[in-house]
Amino acid sequence: MRCEKSWYVRANMTRKIAFISTVSIKLPREAESEIEIQKDDISIEYKHPVLYVTKYTKNDKDYINIYCGEKTYVLMKIREHTLNAVIPVLKSVLQKYLDGKLVEELEAEIRLYCLMSNIINEIFNKTLRDSIESFKAYLPILLNFDPLLRRELIEPLAKSIAKVTLRENIREYYLKLPGDILSRLSFKSFSEIMMSEIPLESIVNGILSSLKSKDPFADT
Repeated sequence: MRCEKSWYVRANMTRKIAFISTVSIKLPREAESEIEIQKDDISIEYKHPVLYVTKYTKNDKDYINIYCGEKTYVLMKIREHTLNAVIPVLKSVLQKYLDGKLVEELEAEIRLYCLMSNIINEIFNKTLRDSIESFKAYLPILLNFDPLLRRELIEPLAKSIAKVTLRENIREYYLKLPGDILSRLSFKSFSEIMMSEIPLESIVNGILSSLKSKDPFADT
C-alpha cells in the first residue's frame, strides 16, 4: 500500500515529547563545574539552568534535557532500552542535589512519558489503518450522490472518520495501560496528551492518499 510508505510512522522511530515535571529541580550555577560526566556513550553536563543528558548512538543520539527553573521542564527523545542505560547515571548525579524520593518521582515521570511516546506512534498507525478501512466501507454509499457532491463529501468524511477512530483507539490503549500507570494517570490527562501529540491532519492526508485520487469515482 503506497500510503504505508508515506504516512505510517516506523515502529522504531523515536518521538520527541515534552512535559512539566511535578518535581522541582533547582541546581545551583556552581553545579556547572561539578556536573560533567562521560561514561561509555553517555554524556551529562549542566549549563545553567539546563541539565543535558545525551546517549550517543552510531547514527543518532537520544537525549533528555531538563530545564531547572521555577518550573521543571523536560524535553526528551529517547528509546526505552536507551533510557534503561541512562537512568542509573542520571540518578547518581541528581542524588547529590535532591532528596531520594524526588529523584524516584522524576524517574517515574520520565519512564511514563517515554512509554507515552511509544504509544503515540502505535495509536497513530492503528488509527490510520482503521480509518482507511472504515473510509473504504463508505465508498459504495457515496455512489448514491451526485459526482460533484461526492467530491465535496470525501474530505469531511475522512476527517469525521479519523476523529472518531482516534478517540476510540485512545480509550482502547488507555484501558490496556499497566495498573501502576492507570493509578497515576487519568483518562482525561492521557487523552489530552494523545490528542495534542497525534496530528489529525496527517491521518486525514493518509486516508486521502490511499485513494488513487481524491475522487475515487472519477470514471463512474
